[in-house]
Amino acid sequence: MVKKSKKKKSKKATKKKTKKASKTSKSKKIVKKEQKQKYSKQKAFEMLKKSNISVIPFLFAKKEKHVLENIDKIGYPAILSTENKEVVVSTKEEVLKEFKKLIRLKSVNVVLIRKYIDSALELIVLIKKDPSFGYIASVSMGGQYKDIMKDVKFRICPITNPDAEAMVKELQGFYLLQNKINLDSLYSLIVKLSNFTIKNKIDELRVERIVFDEKNSYVFDVKFS
Repeated sequence: MVKKSKKKKSKKATKKKTKKASKTSKSKKIVKKEQKQKYSKQKAFEMLKKSNISVIPFLFAKKEKHVLENIDKIGYPAILSTENKEVVVSTKEEVLKEFKKLIRLKSVNVVLIRKYIDSALELIVLIKKDPSFGYIASVSMGGQYKDIMKDVKFRICPITNPDAEAMVKELQGFYLLQNKINLDSLYSLIVKLSNFTIKNKIDELRVERIVFDEKNSYVFDVKFS
């Protein structure tokens, strides 16, 4: 009888261990999912700004009061964005009017407001962790030239200003950039984005739009994963 009770106890202990193991594996999977999803668009913008990377002036607004207090710092014209809609406006009154419309939309709890630069030229920059080569940087033409000039130039990170310069000059559309933008500011921005991604151990940083004015280059839209 004693022997039988020992077997029963050992079976119960095994079941408990199995349950604990399954719970642990599930919790690990949940943690991994959370780690992959931890970078919201707002978090991405704020991290770049904090690292002194050239980001277009921006504001993530939930309330009208927040807009009133900060919109003049962003400047005009401005562009208001949600996941599915973008509106360009020219005055404070228009900003407030459109903000009220957007924030009332279903599933919208924050509106991204940015300074709008009507840049005919745009670039796409991607910094991605590769399992074989480590981090790799790529540059390609964006905007209206994205589908026309499909060439992409790559370099293994870390990269330097001469590396960034070489990548940009190898693009088919380089002639469009030449004498139109501050190229040094662009090279510097690409290097900073590369260093930032490596330092923060981000698997992928994607800048869909780098835009330009007469003096500088700016991250206009960014996503981390």
